[in-house]
Amino acid sequence: MRTNDAGHRSALTLAVLLFFIGTFGSSAGRAGDVDVAPPRLIVVVSFDQLRGDYPTSFSSYLGSQGFTRLRREGVWFPSCYFDHANLMTGPGHATLLTGCYPHRSGIPANDFCDENIGRRFYCSEDTVHGLSPMLLESPTVGDVLRAQSPESKVIGIAQKDRAAILMAGHDPSAVIWMDFGRLKWATSTYYPKPSWLGDLNQSVRAESHLNAVWEADNSDTEVADDVEGEGSFTSGRRTFPYQLPSVVGRDYVNDYVRHPVSVEDLFAASRFILKKGQMGQGPTTDVLCIGVSTTDFLGHTFGPDSREVREMFAACDRILAEFIDTLDAQYGRKNYLLVVTSDHGVAPVPEIIRRAAEAQNAQVDAGRIPERVLANVIDSVMNVQYGRPTTRLSDVADTTWIRSIDEPSIFLRRELLRRAGIDLGEARRHIVTALQKVRGLQYVITYDDLAAGDAPDKMEPTTWSYISASFHAGRTGDVVVYPRQYWIFGSNVATHGTPYDYDRHVPLYLFGWNVRPATIKKTVSPADIAPTLASWLRLTMPPVDGKVLPVTIGTATDGR
Repeated sequence: MRTNDAGHRSALTLAVLLFFIGTFGSSAGRAGDVDVAPPRLIVVVSFDQLRGDYPTSFSSYLGSQGFTRLRREGVWFPSCYFDHANLMTGPGHATLLTGCYPHRSGIPANDFCDENIGRRFYCSEDTVHGLSPMLLESPTVGDVLRAQSPESKVIGIAQKDRAAILMAGHDPSAVIWMDFGRLKWATSTYYPKPSWLGDLNQSVRAESHLNAVWEADNSDTEVADDVEGEGSFTSGRRTFPYQLPSVVGRDYVNDYVRHPVSVEDLFAASRFILKKGQMGQGPTTDVLCIGVSTTDFLGHTFGPDSREVREMFAACDRILAEFIDTLDAQYGRKNYLLVVTSDHGVAPVPEIIRRAAEAQNAQVDAGRIPERVLANVIDSVMNVQYGRPTTRLSDVADTTWIRSIDEPSIFLRRELLRRAGIDLGEARRHIVTALQKVRGLQYVITYDDLAAGDAPDKMEPTTWSYISASFHAGRTGDVVVYPRQYWIFGSNVATHGTPYDYDRHVPLYLFGWNVRPATIKKTVSPADIAPTLASWLRLTMPPVDGKVLPVTIGTATDGR
């Protein structure tokens, strides 16, 4: 396992990993062990912001060989829900292959303050190497696999760096993401640089799609193509067809990441890696992690009920079908295992669901909470209680008591409070009292109550368990806030990050190898993926939040 430079080591060292393995025993006799040989290749695909109801709600848009084939010839879990509250890209992808929610993984949000290190971090930030899994505190399946079988290859690729990094873990063979500034596939100095990276950038070129047109593939006349409240491509257009700009620049990048050609490029790059990396060719299992970020970029722009999201899902279905055909031809289905899921769902667009309800003479309590409203309330109550800030600090503006707002966490300038002689717990309580009056907020909780396990009055125990699973001592804010159902933070057309079902519900399919086709209606979690794979690979994970999935292992789905 690679480590950072002195004083800046990765969150998990090989010695600690081996300690976990030694402490928690060998694989013999564990539940879920199977007698058949493990797959030569495991491919985990995460479609970012792919809500769990899409495969059925958008079924008329699907062909027969993509998601429908997974459902027909693999194992489908229609009731798959995350059991934590902070449903975002970083925490979600950290969960998929560690089996751990933020309280264990150390990734409570995409951005957060680490009070032990004393600064604000992006979840895959590394002050030495630029980007790495430094902040990830749990091992992935790939980490445990390579600790036991160093010859196994583990590679992560995504458009978003955090998706690839947090799925691949601390000790991968390679991790690749899209550098949007250069529009090139890239890595960081934390990882071994693949010998084939230059060839990949020559083979799969994001800038090769000038003027590419995205036409609607379906003739659905019941779903409007232009709805008030939706966003647009950079040209201002918000109806099909969508055409990429004729020159490479900022507008091209912004549109490329919301266009199906970027999904095609990602899977082309994945096929390239399978071949050049000689994955699935050795005596031990290899793991490829693929993060499809396009679906999230588009979903934030148009919302889950848009024609654009439906058409993107149809494009992903076609691209997935082609990828399955590649795996079948290259490996034979009995030799690979494909896992398809997502990192989170998404909330409806508040303005759109309000109008839809009003059209039926009904009402839905839905809306937005601007971040500036939270900031104004907090600074106002602090100024009333303690006066305006008088001590000069260089980290943020001297006129605010707030260090950062990274929903659901609100971080205060603790050093400023300390120098002013203000009791931190008292300040937190004043802020909670004030924020509870903000329209649209449902839960406002202090760090102290989360640390003590003191749930607010009248909060459902299950909701409290989701919020508790997202609490991380040292990385959760002084106050945490969650909106009411159908309310969202910020100005994105659509977003996510709450404990409600629309954010927690994601698809889960297992396909290939020796899994017997089935629809399993039992409620499961994406956190179950890691312990299931570990069981089938005869690996021992440290304590995780997931459980082994109730999948029957038998004859492969076909004889190839």
